Amino acid sequence: MEGMPNVLLEAMACGTPVVSSNCHSGPAEILENGRLGELVTVNDTDALVAGIDRVIQNPEGAKTRAEAAMASVDASWSIQSATRKLENILQCVCHSTE
Repeated sequence: MEGMPNVLLEAMACGTPVVSSNCHSGPAEILENGRLGELVTVNDTDALVAGIDRVIQNPEGAKTRAEAAMASVDASWSIQSATRKLENILQCVCHSTE
């Protein structure tokens, strides 16, 4: 369990198809409830094997998801995205104090 699953974001940023345990915070939000990668039940080895098998058996689907995941990281999780969000917050604060 970790607060921000950086390895998940890093894999997505590299265009790697991902299979992740659906722990209580992080993966479902980052993977958009499975749209951007496989989500499997926590502590379920059979589910993990099945998730990996789905990726291997459907390389075109995995590639499509990986490309969408890469775009999502760029749009929502990159340093540029974080900077834009912070700039927007600061602009709102500055305008509300004028």
